[in-house]
Amino acid sequence: MPSKKGVELGKAYVQIIPSAEGIKGGITEALGGEAERAGKSAGSVFSSAFGAGIKTAGKAIAAGAAIAGAAAVAVGKQALDAYADYEQLAGGAQLMFGDAYESVAERAAKAYKTVQMSQNDYLQQVNGFATGLKTALGGNEQAAADLADRILTAEADVVAATGNSQEAVQNAFNGIMKSNFSMLDNLQLGITPTKEGFQELIDKVNAWHAANGEATNYVIDNLADAQNALVDYIEMQGLSGYAAREAADTISGSVSSVKASWQNLLTALADENADFDATFDAFAESVVTAGANIIPRVIVIIGKGIPKLVVAIGKAFVAAWPEIKREGANLIDQAGEGIESALGKAKEWGGQLIQNLIEGILGKARALIDTVGGIVGSVFGASVEDRGFIGADYANGKTAGGSNGRGTAGQTVVNFTQNNYSPKSLSNAEIYRRTKNQFAQLKGATT
Repeated sequence: MPSKKGVELGKAYVQIIPSAEGIKGGITEALGGEAERAGKSAGSVFSSAFGAGIKTAGKAIAAGAAIAGAAAVAVGKQALDAYADYEQLAGGAQLMFGDAYESVAERAAKAYKTVQMSQNDYLQQVNGFATGLKTALGGNEQAAADLADRILTAEADVVAATGNSQEAVQNAFNGIMKSNFSMLDNLQLGITPTKEGFQELIDKVNAWHAANGEATNYVIDNLADAQNALVDYIEMQGLSGYAAREAADTISGSVSSVKASWQNLLTALADENADFDATFDAFAESVVTAGANIIPRVIVIIGKGIPKLVVAIGKAFVAAWPEIKREGANLIDQAGEGIESALGKAKEWGGQLIQNLIEGILGKARALIDTVGGIVGSVFGASVEDRGFIGADYANGKTAGGSNGRGTAGQTVVNFTQNNYSPKSLSNAEIYRRTKNQFAQLKGATT
């Protein structure tokens, strides 16, 4: 005979299964439509969150695009300005150097590593010499282009070697083009800045060439001779090629080379006739060269320089620590006296409570200074044996009565010295209080 539980389960089965088809409607009716509204609400929340995420991402993308766009606009403007200058300078060089322009253009493209100049700066300088040199050389355009390049190279060598400004050195060379010798001392090469002084220079150069089997007959009244003599004199001083070596081997020179090659790249961006790949390769090469000069120095600074600096500062602090500690002692003592004076009445009211509070504060201050001394000693290997704040001498077993200060019958004997650094005389009560504090500090050392 089936059990009562079996009958109830069967009844439940009979009642539930036939109504399964209407369960959706029943649930909806029982919840009063809440399920539907919950679904719509969840969908709305997801939609809002997703939409907000899309908006945030969109704003980030828009901001990045705006930054990139602004950068592109800035580079574009720089490229336009660089090309505008190049267009004018190249046109002038073509006009003044004629058939020799191709050699001028080739040298201008390499000037970033030979004289640390952009092609625009190079063209501007050689154009300034063109007319005078051609006249002095009887209209020979190629000879004028070659001498102009020698002059610019010599100027760059002097700037690199002496550290003088490019403008000052250029003024000296430009002055000769006007028979003005007063600025020759800008070169810092021991040349007397007079016509007579420059004549002496020419005589030395002619003699130098004669001694080397290359006779020259430079004269001061010919501008081309004067410029050649000055360039040769700079070579006599051993400065020839200095700017190119600096561009390859030094931080300052290689960075100047990067700046110049970047200007060339900007010009190439706007010039459809430029060899962009070659210009970009030159820029990349200059960046690599600068990196090779900079990175080793950064490694030395981080790996050796800064640690040395930290140690030096630590040693200086250790050396100054006794004086700092004494001044700290005086400061805390004066603060304690000031607090005790100001709270005189309060001590009468609070009695021992106030006294204990003051002593606790001062004790913490003393402990802080002692802790700093310990840290300095452990970090920098300093000897900070004397840590008693107002002169307790107890360090590494320097006590009477046997090994490690242990006397007979297990007693510990401590030699105790007090030094009073207070600017004011102390009362007996104050001396007692400080002695008590010192004994408290030494308690751990004697156990």
